[in-house]
Amino acid sequence: PVARVAPKVAPPSADDPALAAWSVLAPGNGSPFGFTAPFVDDQRAMYDHLDDPVADRTLTDGDLHQYFKDARWGTGVPVRVDTPRPGTSVAWDTHGVPDITGSNADDVAFGAGWAVAEARLIVAELGRTLGRAGAIEMGGTGGDLVSAIKKLGQVPQINYTDAELEKNLDESIAAAGSKGPAISSALDSFVAGINSWIDHNPWPKSLTDLGLNWRKWSRADVVAVGIIVDDIFGSGGGDEVGNATALRALSDHAGAEQGAALYSSLRMADNPAATTQVAQRFPYPLYADATSGAASPDNTVDPRSVALPDSGAAVPPHADKPTASNVLAIGASRSASGHPILVGGPQSSYFAPELLFEMGLHGGGYDSSGITFPGLGPWVVIGRSRQYAWTATAGDSDLTDERVERLCEPGGGVPTINSTHYLFDGECRPMTRPDPGYMTAWRTIHGPVVSRATVDGAPVAVSRERGSRLQTANATRAFWSLNQGEVTKASDFAPVMGVIPMSFNWVYVNASDIAYFHSGYFPVRARGTSFDLPSWGTGEWEWRGVLDVAQHPQVIDPPAGYLVSWNNKVAPGWSTADNDWGVGSTERVDLIRERAIGLHDATPADVVSAVQDAGTVDLRGEMLVPEMLKVMARVPAPSALLDGVRTKLAAWAATGAHRRDRDDDGFYDDAMVPVMDALFPAVLAEVFQPTLGDYFYDDGVRRPRVTDMLPSLTGSAWGHGWYSLLARDLARVDSGPVVALGAAASTPVFCGGGDATACASKLWAALGDAVMAAGGFPKWTALERIRFIPFLGDLESMRWVNRPTYQQVMSFGSSSAGY
Repeated sequence: PVARVAPKVAPPSADDPALAAWSVLAPGNGSPFGFTAPFVDDQRAMYDHLDDPVADRTLTDGDLHQYFKDARWGTGVPVRVDTPRPGTSVAWDTHGVPDITGSNADDVAFGAGWAVAEARLIVAELGRTLGRAGAIEMGGTGGDLVSAIKKLGQVPQINYTDAELEKNLDESIAAAGSKGPAISSALDSFVAGINSWIDHNPWPKSLTDLGLNWRKWSRADVVAVGIIVDDIFGSGGGDEVGNATALRALSDHAGAEQGAALYSSLRMADNPAATTQVAQRFPYPLYADATSGAASPDNTVDPRSVALPDSGAAVPPHADKPTASNVLAIGASRSASGHPILVGGPQSSYFAPELLFEMGLHGGGYDSSGITFPGLGPWVVIGRSRQYAWTATAGDSDLTDERVERLCEPGGGVPTINSTHYLFDGECRPMTRPDPGYMTAWRTIHGPVVSRATVDGAPVAVSRERGSRLQTANATRAFWSLNQGEVTKASDFAPVMGVIPMSFNWVYVNASDIAYFHSGYFPVRARGTSFDLPSWGTGEWEWRGVLDVAQHPQVIDPPAGYLVSWNNKVAPGWSTADNDWGVGSTERVDLIRERAIGLHDATPADVVSAVQDAGTVDLRGEMLVPEMLKVMARVPAPSALLDGVRTKLAAWAATGAHRRDRDDDGFYDDAMVPVMDALFPAVLAEVFQPTLGDYFYDDGVRRPRVTDMLPSLTGSAWGHGWYSLLARDLARVDSGPVVALGAAASTPVFCGGGDATACASKLWAALGDAVMAAGGFPKWTALERIRFIPFLGDLESMRWVNRPTYQQVMSFGSSSAGY
């Protein structure tokens, strides 16, 4: 039996050095079932109402307690205390956040497993099931877990085995050196904690008699949950066949030379106009030959390396990048207290129960609190220690390549599209798979087979090679160090985070410094291969190693005095992944960057306000409408009606172009919101379709595939689209064809063929179409209000906002300092 003691009110901790420590997780930290049910929806209102004082510009530090939980240690009031085993205490506070203490590290890890099982076992079960299956990668569903679940049994599964998962974990523990035994023991204790909870909470006897019950956990399951995090947030690239299809379509439409120019124009792989997370140049990709091993960005594509599937080839499923996590960290020079401030967190959509789980860990070296992905292990993944805090956004950098395998038959017969052997280093090798199930994906030496096609009429298979595959467990070493309080200075951060194989942007603050590091196992490619197009997997064009940690983008205390990340370009010279098109001058991150520039003598409330204010902005209204109006001013308005709409659009843009429903009447407050929603697609069609033809409308071939990312009930918007492409084109029309925003002289001018008068007429025509489509009615907000998947129970919705699901506000310093 589990011992439960009466709760006691804990006094505030006298030795917590945090000057500010706040957090919020919408809708709450509880589960719809069991003890934590009262906490499943107790943070939604504070999350939703933050926008009111921000819109009124009245938010103060004294108000933050109304919109965030107090995350200082020792301030929580326990409502129940569990003792799942001697030496382990799990104290649940008034928001259902467990504070887990133990007499040693294993006791803490055991309590973490127990707490995860109590509040998130269903989510953890989902994670290990999808992770073992590799369902998200094979289904191309990205962060859409609902679609991933639907595709179980519909697409081939990778089906990672226990032996594969445990091998990665054993290798990671061995690489940890003297820390390895402690990490290993903590993982065992975490698994034991989950299984102990299962033993104490069996299903009803009527079901157990039928053989139904929770399935016990193993160490391999912990790694499987890590695969889910990798698949959703940590991967990038791997759309080479899609790019080849786009290039072929553009060449068929405009001829080979012009098609290649159009491809390059739309791709913008290394656009110098894009806001970057560090200012220093970090070249990527790097290339090396097989003998010298010296890597450099210099490369000339060898046509022999490129394998272009024939026309009509199926494009393997590939997810769009995750697009919502953000962070703003200001340095000491911009802070009123002289200490850095961090506001940020991950965006994982909105669920009930949430995919994320907040907890505190103390004892046996542990001193941390924040969020974890249930089942990932006995550590906080994003959060704080006693002296520092850290957070992450999805990195999206290219660590995945599609390989084209030449199929063969071992007896020398003629291969078919269904052959299960392939040529590598001159041998006809068999594909493998971990089990004989007909829905299990075949594998080559490079990775799972994701599609079949032909090249010059010969049958081929397309496999997907990823630098982080079966390396996920290496991240445990970094999380152990973070949770054990070992990253005490900014210079410790990059070496610790460098073992993480997934692509993430990591931001760190302590009492004096802010730091950034971009993690991932990024391949050094064979010289002669293409960064964008599929390469042959026959052995000549294999990867030549991975980037050294020193070659990863990183910075401590940037001269600008702030760090901002919103899934944007990483660094000058660091090319965006082959599946990430259209990166340039006009992106969501610029909404926060512009507000960060104005922060001086800032307090936590000021930084919160900057991020929240950007979260309700229509990117197109604030950053594109002024550029449209500049071009439109070259010709008179066609009618008084459109002239009046132009005036209203200008006023909306000048006041921030917000999408707000302050009175909760179900309609956006500004009448220009529906006009904007109709105007942007109309402008894109007028500007780009005359040059691109049918390519513009074919969303299976078109790149960038998504033209506009509107707000939705699952949160996030403006993460990928044609915003920078339009901004660049309008700037070139207004200022000259070779001017600005990363455009090369060879880049075609789309709008009106570069004629300003013709372009202005097209924009007026688009505005006329938009006014007709909007119909003069206000925009209904019902389809954009944030809901909580799977929409069960009576959870209310929230007003839409571009904001992390979990957000922390952190600052450290001496107790005498304050705001």
